[in-house]
Amino acid sequence: GWVQFSGARFMPEVFYFMRFHNIRVVSARSTYEHENPSDPSHWKIRAFSEEFEKLIRHGGELNLLSIGDGESELNASYHVRSEFLGSCVKTIKFLECPTIEQLARQIHVVEFSFSELYEHDSNADLDLATLTYN
Repeated sequence: GWVQFSGARFMPEVFYFMRFHNIRVVSARSTYEHENPSDPSHWKIRAFSEEFEKLIRHGGELNLLSIGDGESELNASYHVRSEFLGSCVKTIKFLECPTIEQLARQIHVVEFSFSELYEHDSNADLDLATLTYN
């Protein structure tokens, strides 16, 4: 998908980290848009919840690192955080309409802190919109 393509091209260290750790990318839109075409939060909540339910059935670690610029990702992340007690949910909120320079800085922050964020053992929220971009 587009995430894998973009990651391999623009953030190869993150892409290879994800491959090494078998981190899957799930498309909420492709899977759930047909249920409620006008509600991206619904798609994401369904996707996140279904993935957590699969992990529970297979004894997996409930660890989510959600990276996005939209409110729907945040809503879904907060939903699974409250629905699945004992889960570890981290969110990274990008600016919704960044300049090229701001986007590059946001990606730089994530690229160089991805491992630490993923391995962080408690809930955390990082809003990159609060960073100063000079």
